[in-house]
Amino acid sequence: MQMLVRSPLFLLFLMGTFLHYLVFYYLRSRTGLIDRAQWMHYWAKVFCRWFGIQVHSVGKPPDSGIICSNHISYLDILVLGSLCPLVFVSKIEVRNWPFVGQLTTLAGTIYVDRSKRSEVVKIGESIASVLKEKVVVAVFPEGTSSDGSQVLPFYPSLLEPVVQGGWPVTPVRLTYSVPTGKVETDVAYWGEMAFVPHFIKLMAKKRVNAEVSFLPVQQGFINRKQAARDLHEMISNVR
Repeated sequence: MQMLVRSPLFLLFLMGTFLHYLVFYYLRSRTGLIDRAQWMHYWAKVFCRWFGIQVHSVGKPPDSGIICSNHISYLDILVLGSLCPLVFVSKIEVRNWPFVGQLTTLAGTIYVDRSKRSEVVKIGESIASVLKEKVVVAVFPEGTSSDGSQVLPFYPSLLEPVVQGGWPVTPVRLTYSVPTGKVETDVAYWGEMAFVPHFIKLMAKKRVNAEVSFLPVQQGFINRKQAARDLHEMISNVR
C-alpha cells in the first residue's frame, strides 16, 4: 500500500528535480558548484520529508572544509545533503546508479576510479577547487558501503588529498533504525545487492530514522595513515 502511494510521488519528485535544475539553474547559467550544492540540498530535504526519512542530527554541520563519514547506503547522500549544501567524493560506479547517479552528477560530485593510482592527485585538485568556492566536500573513506553493524577500515589513500591540503575535517557517524524490518537488509546497501529491488523495499518503509552525529573539527594530521586511524577511531566510538 505504501509503495502504491509513493510511486506517483516519486515520479513527481524526479520531474521536479530535473525541471527545477533546467529552468532555474541551467537556463540561467547558474551551474557553479555552490548553486549545484544548494540545489541538491533543497531536493534532499524534499526527498526526506516526502518519503518518511526522519533525520536527527547532533552537533553542528560545518560551513567549510571536509566531512568524513562512514558509509551505509546510497541514502547517506540524501541524508547528509539534507543537512547542508555539499559536494560528494564518490566511487565512479555511483554515476551509473538509477536516480542517485543522475542527482549526484548534477550536484557536481567528484567521481573516483579506485583502480587508478593517479586519481589521488586529480582528486586533490578537484577538492581544492570546490573548497575555494566555499562548498563543503564529503568523503566516505571506507571506499564502499557496509551493513551498518560496524565502521569498515578507512583507506588511507582516500585521505591523502585531505592531509596534503591541511583542510579542517569534521568526522561524522551515520546510523539508521527502522520500526519494522532490519537495517542491514532494508536500508543498508552493500555487497552484491541489486539497486532496483532494494530501492523498492526502501520506498515501502513507512519511516526510516537517520541519526547523524557531527564530531569536533580535526586538523593537522601528520600523514594519511594517522588520519585514517584517528578518524576511524573517533567515528567508530560514537554510540
